Amino acid sequence: TPVTVLLDGDVALTAFIPTDRAFRALVQDLSGQKLDSEADVFAAVAALGLPAVEQVLLDHVVLGATVTSAVAVTADGAELGTAGGDTLVVDVRRPNARQTFLLDGAGARDAHLSPSHLDINLGNPQVAHGISEVLLFP
Repeated sequence: TPVTVLLDGDVALTAFIPTDRAFRALVQDLSGQKLDSEADVFAAVAALGLPAVEQVLLDHVVLGATVTSAVAVTADGAELGTAGGDTLVVDVRRPNARQTFLLDGAGARDAHLSPSHLDINLGNPQVAHGISEVLLFP
């Protein structure tokens, strides 16, 4: 599947990884259930089916670019194509405070790059950033 690109550490990419809290909020939004157990949240997400989960994963990956937090904070308005075929828009609201958001066009909550989870794997062709929401495209 296209998700295997995530296993190849030589491919330049940027992954935006939702926090556990983001997945709990997603499950609550979709089902109305408030689940606290990580196992229950995982089971609820898995119940969406492999094609849906794969699409969500791919929409959190930007191929061919290592977007560090230093680059992201200067990229207001930039459009990033995802491996899932959708487009994220970078929204830098307060550059000095490094408040950077990703807009998915779904009209729900915007995903905020988590200041305590930035530049994971910095120095490699792949970098990851923790984000506050699961990206969902219309």
